[in-house]
Amino acid sequence: MSDLNIHASPEFLNELDWQLRRLALLIEVLEGLSVSMGDLHAVLSVLLTEARTNEFI
Repeated sequence: MSDLNIHASPEFLNELDWQLRRLALLIEVLEGLSVSMGDLHAVLSVLLTEARTNEFI
């Protein structure tokens, strides 16, 4: 039987995590959930900090 495990680099997993967070934020906003500008700014600030930490920007 073939190996069904997925092997991914830490860089790939970090990029996937970053993209999934962005997608989750977009879905939340598009679904019309109440997100204040302050909350949105806070989330984007956290994501930007993490991106810089992970050297994606």
